[in-house]
Amino acid sequence: MKNKLIGMDFAVEVIQTVLLTGWLDDEKPVSLLIIASPESGKTTAARKANVSISSNNKDGDELAVTLTDTTGKGLLKIIREHPKATHVILNDLSIIIGHKSHVINYLFSVISALIEEGVVKTADPEGIQPYGQEGLKGVIGCITPELVRDRRFVWNKTGLTTRMLPFFYEQGLNIRLKAEKYHADLKNYSAGSGEKPLPLPENKMHVSISTSRKEQILELAKDVAKRLSREGASRKNPNYEELGYRRIIQFKSLAKANSLLTLPGDPEPTVHRVNIEFLRKLSRFVSYRKPGDLEENSSSSSE
Repeated sequence: MKNKLIGMDFAVEVIQTVLLTGWLDDEKPVSLLIIASPESGKTTAARKANVSISSNNKDGDELAVTLTDTTGKGLLKIIREHPKATHVILNDLSIIIGHKSHVINYLFSVISALIEEGVVKTADPEGIQPYGQEGLKGVIGCITPELVRDRRFVWNKTGLTTRMLPFFYEQGLNIRLKAEKYHADLKNYSAGSGEKPLPLPENKMHVSISTSRKEQILELAKDVAKRLSREGASRKNPNYEELGYRRIIQFKSLAKANSLLTLPGDPEPTVHRVNIEFLRKLSRFVSYRKPGDLEENSSSSSE
């Protein structure tokens, strides 16, 4: 089966960074909405990113739970069965959105609770169900631009658009041409496959940030919030505005997690310039309307 990723290194780095936010001792897991056209490698990138290695960790398969379809009740059952998982990956939201409207609305209500303050307790015909740390997880969802446009107004009203970070990309012509040749068995590519194992720390880590780095993160997050506010305004909701608080928290968490990715094993992890540059590059893809153009050999280098 042809499943090599051509020119997708940066996309995999973004997903792996998001997964590592679940290993920070003082931050919530960041949630990501991967937006791209069909056949753009969304699902494959998510699967490749979720390959973990750790010398003393035997629960790599618990890093993230991957689902093709679910309901709200099904999701609650899954998070209880996988307490160590930091994220749930919904690899095709088009299937989920095919359910009846009340099923979809309940599912996204559960997702909103799961990624914001966490699910604490639920009541159903089976009784009262309490949740511990497993009730707080990040969600990574894959969706097409058309479906985002269909759901955007509802998500704006419920706050889901700010709870998840949109990562909207397109593959440039050079990447598409190489992918065509690869899938036609006309050429093999050993580089740019995106198949990078994810190094997990043994325990949750504390990553420090200097004041100057915090100020850089603040400015980047504010700029993104302003852009998303302009994008979110519509005839139905002309005054839509993001205050930016969630974007600041997300970017701060991502900077810390990217430090764990680029400098694994650092005894005193801290955010470096390369991690700020990662955020700067990522910010070009943070949109619900306009995709960023992926370039090959684009993953961040460590410093």
